[in-house]
Amino acid sequence: MIPNDAAACMTLAAWIWIGGDFPPTIDLLTDMHFRSRIHGRRVRVFNRKAPASQKIMITGREVTSPARTACDITLLPDLEFEDFGGTARVRELMEHYDVGVDDCLRILDDNRYWPNRVASRRRLESLGGASVSVIV
Repeated sequence: MIPNDAAACMTLAAWIWIGGDFPPTIDLLTDMHFRSRIHGRRVRVFNRKAPASQKIMITGREVTSPARTACDITLLPDLEFEDFGGTARVRELMEHYDVGVDDCLRILDDNRYWPNRVASRRRLESLGGASVSVIV
């Protein structure tokens, strides 16, 4: 399902880490382009940098780490975040893999130009344990 030279991210990575319903899109970190569907799902590509420390190899394919996945999910637009069960799913991922809010905030701080970053920070801070000011 995950092509070579791509890493599962966002909702696909969350599904890999914590299960649940199969996501409506196949979310990949890659610079490739996809016109056809994979397993009947639209492919959504994110061309964002991800250092090796934020990816893990699982059965020969790369998946974003639980911390990176939690951070990515908080970047979703409001409606999609809510439809995905955003806060509960992020909390579940963070608790299951012992990811701290500050871990995610550091990822955001290292990627100052990601879209929806302010909403992401607000969502993460609402989970508790963070008192970091917004860097714009």
